[in-house]
Amino acid sequence: MIVVCRNEDCRDSINRKPEDPRPMVRTGETSSAWAFACSTCGARRLVTKDQIGGTFGAGKTDEGRGKGLTRYTAGVKFR
Repeated sequence: MIVVCRNEDCRDSINRKPEDPRPMVRTGETSSAWAFACSTCGARRLVTKDQIGGTFGAGKTDEGRGKGLTRYTAGVKFR
């Protein structure tokens, strides 16, 4: 699936160029969503993984930690 910009002011959005919109660039991943940004206007968009696919739990958690609690949880030690 291709994620496109929906900003009405963007010249490359699906609203202005329905035949040939520019795809957004993936900028990040959380455990439940992908983050995208438009390279033309800079608009940002989050799309959940249940809509476009992806592995739930991969990427940073919604609290900002990454994969593996021992590496990203400050002050907590696991054995």
